[in-house]
Amino acid sequence: MPREPFEPGPGRRSAASARLSHKRRDSDAGSHTIRDIARLSGFSRSTVSLVLNGDPRIKPATRQKVWAVIQKVGYEPNCMARSLARRRSMITAVVVPKISAHLFSDYYFSESMSGISDTLSAKGYRMIIEMVTENFLKDGMHLRLFRERQIDGMLLVGTLDTDEYVGQVLAGGHTAVLVNSWRPGCSCVVADNLGGAGSVMKHLCALGHRRIGFIGGLNSTTVGLQRDEGYRRGLLDCGLPADESLVEYGDFSEQSGYEASRKLLSKKSRPTAVFACNDLMAIGCINCARDMGISVPEGLAVVGADDIALGSYFQPRLTTLHQPMYEIGCLATQVLLDRLAGFGEWPVRKVVLTELVIRDSCGFSREAQPAGAGCK
Repeated sequence: MPREPFEPGPGRRSAASARLSHKRRDSDAGSHTIRDIARLSGFSRSTVSLVLNGDPRIKPATRQKVWAVIQKVGYEPNCMARSLARRRSMITAVVVPKISAHLFSDYYFSESMSGISDTLSAKGYRMIIEMVTENFLKDGMHLRLFRERQIDGMLLVGTLDTDEYVGQVLAGGHTAVLVNSWRPGCSCVVADNLGGAGSVMKHLCALGHRRIGFIGGLNSTTVGLQRDEGYRRGLLDCGLPADESLVEYGDFSEQSGYEASRKLLSKKSRPTAVFACNDLMAIGCINCARDMGISVPEGLAVVGADDIALGSYFQPRLTTLHQPMYEIGCLATQVLLDRLAGFGEWPVRKVVLTELVIRDSCGFSREAQPAGAGCK
């Protein structure tokens, strides 16, 4: 009689089957499920899910144990499945103004965008960048992205007080956070430019200056408006009279700083110090002073704001107000993600401190100053 083929029982497997199963496990190391991670880590599936989503309620020790298992087995979450399960796209739109062809080489935007990108990536989110062009507004993309559920939230960077689309986003009840700008009823993260400008004025006053000029930026921006107000409050705090002849305005560009400085420095009773609303205009001021035969800082003290990289290499090295744009980008993103996760109050306003960075352009000499003079 012909022998029937051997079939292993329920508890037995052939050597070939075992080898095949072992190979399959090896090749499927990256196809484990949340159920597997829960079983191997000893935690529930819901806890594993919270760890993957970066939930702040999870204890560090728990998070560490779960991630150790995830890394060991090479688990890769199915982002599409997670998005469908949670009815979220896991995408955030970052909206920036169209101010020049070199937007992302600008310190203000490049630093904030880096903070936003790093924070989103760490929480499993992706971002899309939308520039406020004529077509963007004409097509209503700021509302369409929400309506079509292409995004979960929006970060608005460098908005103007006159931007109508911001009000439309807020009126629609959409989840959005302003990055370093402020508007009533909207969550935002801003630098303390009001207090920072005051510290600049206090420092210049402590150096003995009584005619302090100001080169303002665009007062349709929160930064420009607050630094303008900080300059004026600083005059009052120092007991100095307001003198509109010492104030000129630019548009944050180096050229506009140069042109504003020529007006200030051509006056019969010119300022002995100038506070420029940003570093580029401060550099324009120094270049203008040189062209007019005025030495900096001996004949004119100059202070900028933002603390761009060029300022520490420029000659003389630029005294400036450091605005932590990377940190602001990170914090604004976290505020948005917390809202999407259902945490905390809304709207939220957070203020990040600025710092006066003293270098050479203001003429400050630590050896020549009494204790307590100036700012750190």
